[in-house]
Amino acid sequence: MRAYQPGDEEQILALFERVFGIRRSPAHWRWKFLDNPAGRQISLALGPDGRIVGQFAALPAAAVTPQGSFVLAQGIDHMVAPEAQQRGVFAALTRHFSEAFLGPGRDVAYYSYPLAHKHSIDERITDAELIHPVSALVWPLGRVEGWRPAPAGTWRTLRHRVRRVERFDASVARLWQRVRDELGVAAVRDSRYLNWRYADCPDVDYALLQIEGRIAGGVRGIAVLRFGWFDEPVATLLELLLPAGEEAALRLLLAACHDLARERGLWCVKTWIPPGAALQPVLRALGYDAEPTPFLLTRIADADPQRGALMRRRWYYTMGDSDVY
Repeated sequence: MRAYQPGDEEQILALFERVFGIRRSPAHWRWKFLDNPAGRQISLALGPDGRIVGQFAALPAAAVTPQGSFVLAQGIDHMVAPEAQQRGVFAALTRHFSEAFLGPGRDVAYYSYPLAHKHSIDERITDAELIHPVSALVWPLGRVEGWRPAPAGTWRTLRHRVRRVERFDASVARLWQRVRDELGVAAVRDSRYLNWRYADCPDVDYALLQIEGRIAGGVRGIAVLRFGWFDEPVATLLELLLPAGEEAALRLLLAACHDLARERGLWCVKTWIPPGAALQPVLRALGYDAEPTPFLLTRIADADPQRGALMRRRWYYTMGDSDVY
């Protein structure tokens, strides 16, 4: 067992294709792991011949609570070669990862979005705690939007306008400072993180939207869309970030997202807004339907009990926090 070393990615990508049946490009791997502004967390298992036969990895992100900063590490890409399975490799990888990246002196909270059968394995090996099943909020695009603030396609009022951008600039960092204390526990959604997560992704064309004040100026909110997900004709709303009370701006931003999805012939918009987030009851009041997903939100108990209690009550996450989107 050892941590990643430069040059391991060729074998990691080959193992990923063997285990999951999906070919991932070197450019995607470099973006996700080497270019991540929060660093990398990868434990590897080597067989007797020195070849990589297993991996336990996480995607770290800078995060905050009202009390301070820490790191949220999302577990991803756990895999063991078929010939090495049922031989204790995954358990050994889990121990190595915990000691290397979650040990004393590292202010890190580990979490994941496993399917139910995977969570049962995590419970045995890591004492993973179930926070709650993940639900989606869904808007069927054939439904009339009685809350629209303006005719379809305008995306603007006297007070606001929605604009699609290639990248988010420093004004989004100021938006983040306005909303961070409202969210409880959350990954830091400043322009550096958002541009890495979406604008710099080499193989997905995300739509980055921001709503701006036409009189006072400044960015009042942002949204990020993905058009289609695997073979599903849906628009996934990966980010939706606005301060509480900005309902006029929210409606205009949602209208823009819905119009873009309709232009591509998609049938609905889906998003994740967790229980306890101020946006959730607002979207439900507008008419978004709650729908179960196959994912669970789980975490490994960390050394900070106060933060753990807050994560159970006020953990703000979106589809964009999951690497599968």
